[in-house]
Amino acid sequence: MQLANIILCLGGSLLHTVPKIDVTPAEILILRHIHGDDAVTDIRPTSFDDRRRQEQEWQRLANAYDRGAGAFTSEPGDENAPILSRLFPGAMKQLPVTFADIGMPEYDPPKPARRQRAASAEAAAPEAPPEAAPAGDSDTGPMVFGETAAEAADSGE
Repeated sequence: MQLANIILCLGGSLLHTVPKIDVTPAEILILRHIHGDDAVTDIRPTSFDDRRRQEQEWQRLANAYDRGAGAFTSEPGDENAPILSRLFPGAMKQLPVTFADIGMPEYDPPKPARRQRAASAEAAAPEAPPEAAPAGDSDTGPMVFGETAAEAADSGE
Protein backbone atom coordinates (compact mmCIF):
# COMPACT_ATOMS: atom_id res chain seq x y z
CA MET A 1 0.00 0.00 0.00
CA GLN A 2 1.13 3.47 -0.77
CA LEU A 3 1.87 5.61 2.30
CA ALA A 4 2.03 9.36 2.83
CA ASN A 5 2.49 11.94 5.54
CA ILE A 6 -0.38 14.43 5.76
CA ILE A 7 -1.73 17.36 7.73
CA LEU A 8 -5.26 16.78 9.02
CA CYS A 9 -7.50 19.77 9.69
CA LEU A 10 -9.77 18.60 12.50
CA GLY A 11 -13.38 19.31 11.59
CA GLY A 12 -12.03 21.06 8.48
CA SER A 13 -10.59 23.91 10.59
CA LEU A 14 -7.22 25.36 9.60
CA LEU A 15 -6.76 26.41 13.24
CA HIS A 16 -6.74 22.81 14.49
CA THR A 17 -4.27 20.70 12.54
CA VAL A 18 -2.57 17.41 13.30
CA PRO A 19 0.29 15.81 11.36
CA LYS A 20 -0.27 12.12 10.56
CA ILE A 21 2.48 9.79 9.41
CA ASP A 22 2.22 6.77 7.08
CA VAL A 23 -1.41 7.26 6.11
CA THR A 24 -2.87 4.91 3.48
CA PRO A 25 -5.29 5.92 0.69
CA ALA A 26 -8.15 4.17 2.55
CA GLU A 27 -7.39 6.17 5.68
CA ILE A 28 -7.47 9.41 3.68
CA LEU A 29 -10.99 8.53 2.53
CA ILE A 30 -12.03 7.83 6.11
CA LEU A 31 -10.53 11.08 7.39
CA ARG A 32 -12.26 13.04 4.62
CA HIS A 33 -15.55 11.37 5.52
CA ILE A 34 -15.16 12.30 9.20
CA HIS A 35 -13.63 15.79 8.93
CA GLY A 36 -14.72 17.04 5.49
CA ASP A 37 -13.51 16.79 1.90
CA ASP A 38 -10.84 19.47 2.31
CA ALA A 39 -9.58 18.29 5.73
CA VAL A 40 -6.59 16.34 4.41
CA THR A 41 -3.86 18.70 3.20
CA ASP A 42 -0.14 18.72 2.47
CA ILE A 43 -0.08 15.13 1.19
CA ARG A 44 3.52 13.95 0.84
CA PRO A 45 3.95 10.37 -0.41
CA THR A 46 6.70 8.59 1.48
CA SER A 47 6.85 4.93 0.47
CA PHE A 48 5.06 1.85 -0.77
CA ASP A 49 4.59 -0.93 1.78
CA ASP A 50 4.05 -4.11 -0.26
CA ARG A 51 4.15 -6.24 2.92
CA ARG A 52 0.94 -4.76 4.36
CA ARG A 53 -1.96 -7.04 3.47
CA GLN A 54 -5.59 -5.98 2.96
CA GLU A 55 -6.72 -7.85 6.08
CA GLN A 56 -4.08 -6.19 8.25
CA GLU A 57 -4.99 -2.72 7.00
CA TRP A 58 -8.72 -3.40 7.43
CA GLN A 59 -8.12 -4.46 11.03
CA ARG A 60 -5.88 -1.46 11.75
CA LEU A 61 -8.50 0.94 10.37
CA ALA A 62 -11.32 -0.86 12.19
CA ASN A 63 -9.43 -0.57 15.48
CA ALA A 64 -8.76 3.12 14.89
CA TYR A 65 -12.09 4.30 13.44
CA ASP A 66 -14.78 1.66 14.07
CA ARG A 67 -15.59 1.55 17.76
CA GLY A 68 -18.66 -0.67 17.42
CA ALA A 69 -18.77 -4.44 17.67
CA GLY A 70 -20.45 -4.86 14.27
CA ALA A 71 -17.49 -3.79 12.14
CA PHE A 72 -17.78 -6.84 9.89
CA THR A 73 -21.44 -7.83 10.30
CA SER A 74 -23.60 -4.80 9.42
CA GLU A 75 -25.89 -4.66 6.40
CA PRO A 76 -25.10 -2.35 3.43
CA GLY A 77 -26.91 0.98 3.66
CA ASP A 78 -27.23 0.82 7.45
CA GLU A 79 -26.60 4.37 8.75
CA ASN A 80 -25.41 2.98 12.07
CA ALA A 81 -22.94 0.67 10.33
CA PRO A 82 -19.25 1.18 11.06
CA ILE A 83 -17.52 3.65 8.78
CA LEU A 84 -15.44 0.97 7.02
CA SER A 85 -18.54 -0.99 6.01
CA ARG A 86 -20.17 2.18 4.68
CA LEU A 87 -17.16 3.41 2.70
CA PHE A 88 -15.99 0.00 1.46
CA PRO A 89 -19.10 -2.20 1.05
CA GLY A 90 -19.17 -5.65 -0.47
CA ALA A 91 -18.17 -9.18 0.30
CA MET A 92 -14.50 -8.81 -0.69
CA LYS A 93 -13.84 -5.63 1.34
CA GLN A 94 -11.11 -4.37 -1.01
CA LEU A 95 -9.30 -1.24 0.14
CA PRO A 96 -7.61 1.18 -2.25
CA VAL A 97 -3.88 0.54 -2.56
CA THR A 98 -2.60 3.67 -4.36
CA PHE A 99 -3.61 7.31 -4.44
CA ALA A 100 -4.73 6.82 -8.05
CA ASP A 101 -7.30 4.34 -6.71
CA ILE A 102 -8.97 7.20 -4.82
CA GLY A 103 -8.78 9.72 -7.67
CA MET A 104 -5.44 11.30 -6.76
CA PRO A 105 -3.01 10.13 -9.48
CA GLU A 106 -0.76 13.17 -8.97
CA TYR A 107 0.46 11.58 -5.73
CA ASP A 108 1.36 8.22 -7.27
CA PRO A 109 5.05 7.36 -7.50
CA PRO A 110 6.60 7.56 -10.95
CA LYS A 111 6.81 4.37 -12.97
CA PRO A 112 10.22 2.66 -12.71
CA ALA A 113 10.69 2.75 -16.50
CA ARG A 114 10.40 6.54 -16.49
CA ARG A 115 13.04 6.88 -13.80
CA GLN A 116 15.43 4.66 -15.76
CA ARG A 117 14.85 6.64 -18.95
CA ALA A 118 15.39 9.95 -17.15
CA ALA A 119 18.60 8.67 -15.54
CA SER A 120 19.95 7.44 -18.90
CA ALA A 121 19.06 10.78 -20.54
CA GLU A 122 21.01 12.64 -17.86
CA ALA A 123 23.99 10.34 -18.32
CA ALA A 124 23.94 10.89 -22.10
CA ALA A 125 23.66 14.70 -21.86
CA PRO A 126 26.89 16.51 -22.75
CA GLU A 127 28.63 18.49 -20.05
CA ALA A 128 28.29 22.27 -20.08
CA PRO A 129 31.32 24.09 -21.56
CA PRO A 130 33.56 25.80 -19.02
CA GLU A 131 33.15 29.55 -18.55
CA ALA A 132 35.52 31.78 -20.51
CA ALA A 133 36.38 33.91 -17.48
CA PRO A 134 35.76 33.43 -13.79
CA ALA A 135 32.90 35.44 -12.30
CA GLY A 136 34.01 38.59 -10.59
CA ASP A 137 37.32 38.88 -12.49
CA SER A 138 38.51 42.47 -12.04
CA ASP A 139 39.44 42.88 -15.75
CA THR A 140 36.20 41.67 -17.28
CA GLY A 141 33.59 41.86 -14.50
CA PRO A 142 30.87 39.28 -13.88
CA MET A 143 29.46 37.23 -16.75
CA VAL A 144 25.99 38.24 -17.96
CA PHE A 145 24.51 35.66 -20.38
CA GLY A 146 27.86 35.01 -22.03
CA GLU A 147 28.96 38.68 -22.00
CA THR A 148 30.81 40.62 -19.38
CA ALA A 149 28.94 43.36 -17.58
CA ALA A 150 31.03 45.95 -19.45
CA GLU A 151 30.13 44.40 -22.86
CA ALA A 152 26.44 44.26 -21.89
CA ALA A 153 26.54 47.93 -20.89
CA ASP A 154 28.31 48.92 -24.16
CA SER A 155 25.82 47.04 -26.33
CA GLY A 156 22.86 48.62 -24.51
CA GLU A 157 23.88 52.21 -25.34
